[in-house]
Amino acid sequence: MDIRWERGYSIRIMRYVLFLLSPFLSFAQNISIELADSKAIEFYSGKNNQICINIKNHSKYEYEIPFDKEGFSTSENEAVDDSDIGIAGFRIFKNELLIKPITGGSYGYQREPLENDTVEEKELALFTENNKTLFKQPSEFFNSYKINKRVVSLKPKENKSVCMNINLPIYKSFADDGSLLYNLEDGKMYNFQIFLSIPQKRLRKYILFPKLKSKIFTGSLVSNKILFIYKDHPDLK
Repeated sequence: MDIRWERGYSIRIMRYVLFLLSPFLSFAQNISIELADSKAIEFYSGKNNQICINIKNHSKYEYEIPFDKEGFSTSENEAVDDSDIGIAGFRIFKNELLIKPITGGSYGYQREPLENDTVEEKELALFTENNKTLFKQPSEFFNSYKINKRVVSLKPKENKSVCMNINLPIYKSFADDGSLLYNLEDGKMYNFQIFLSIPQKRLRKYILFPKLKSKIFTGSLVSNKILFIYKDHPDLK
């Protein structure tokens, strides 16, 4: 075989592979997440405290990023299961030292069935029917349905704000139906930070082909830290 032809063929193959992967070839600096509060806020125990996150697209491209708006991850050790891709986690610090939850995953919490559950079951059934050639296992259909439902679209230079409630010291998540228990002291100051990790290889398995000319964000994002003062709710004393 002519060496020049062989090289040309290899280059064409590489270009074709890059074309297929191009929606997933993104750079972390193109997207950022930022907590909106710049001054210390008060978190009361037993009360929903609102946290707002700004998702920013700094690039000239349209981006799609899985980002759950229902809650934060309660996965232990910051692991990302397939069904949890797109669920941001949070960290709590005291004097710059990371505080780990006493326990996590299922601390005394079993979510009551919601009206939305029936709607979600119907949506999942329709999603499975419409994409029946893409997967084989029920878990794969479920994971793909959840991940694609979380996708947030960002136009070039666009910012979007997502606000969620957080309740401490026991955080109960509607995103993954888990919970975390923290040992926090009344009147003490802490730092709060969120993070998001989207593994490219596993996302490619589940994400439906993005819109023309848009890119899918993969990689890791870490927000700034904000100060909060933890206070025992007076009505609960």
